[in-house]
Amino acid sequence: MNIIWWNVNGIRAVVKKDFFDSIPSLNPDMLCLQKTKAQDNEVENALLPLNVYQLNCNLADKKGYSGTALLNKSDSIKISHDMGIIEHDTEGPVL
Repeated sequence: MNIIWWNVNGIRAVVKKDFFDSIPSLNPDMLCLQKTKAQDNEVENALLPLNVYQLNCNLADKKGYSGTALLNKSDSIKISHDMGIIEHDTEGPVL
């Protein structure tokens, strides 16, 4: 299994660069994105070209801050949001 982790530091900014050109050569089974800095619908819209993946997001309570996304080729995994520590879970750091 090929798992790629990427701190994108803003999903809307990274998709304007060579992000989509890089993904086919990396060929991840699972693509983990950190610091998406967007709401779920914004992440979904930005990642539409990667529709071969199942998308799960965990956004921060504060708009434009932190957030994570998981793109997975297999839908047979269990997804959990947060870690059960309130002061950290508001930032969407765990998926």
